[in-house]
Amino acid sequence: DIVFSTHNGTSQGTRLRILDDGGICFNSDTAAANALNDYEEGTFTITDASGQSLSITNEHTGRYVKIGQFVYLQVDISYPSTSSTTTARINVPFQSGIQEYGGGQAGWTDLDRPAFGHINSDGCWLMDNNSSGSGKHLDNDQCSGKRFIMQLTYKTTA
Repeated sequence: DIVFSTHNGTSQGTRLRILDDGGICFNSDTAAANALNDYEEGTFTITDASGQSLSITNEHTGRYVKIGQFVYLQVDISYPSTSSTTTARINVPFQSGIQEYGGGQAGWTDLDRPAFGHINSDGCWLMDNNSSGSGKHLDNDQCSGKRFIMQLTYKTTA
């Protein structure tokens, strides 16, 4: 291990430890299970995950930060004009490893009402509280021509 410590005049304390088999521990923790061993920042292209092959417009490149198993995601998209009544859904990075639900709220949308994203292994389902049906999922036709700016958080094992 590589250890970074401080000394306060009477005692020495470990502040950071880089484990010899990978990962970073803080303070006196030495457990490999608690070590930070994955950090990644990146971009991705947001696409339709509803099975309708819709041409989603990426107003800004999708961005993510992955720290350990948690993914923080920023999305800014516009939906094409469509009459498809299939449930609206987009892809997210590390989608195949999602084990627990995640989501977030749209910071801005031109739906004229709040919108949300609900994330599971099928992608990010677009939702609101005014739609009817199971779980308040929006259909593609309800998103037709609308823009969504969202921040989402979820947990993955990928």
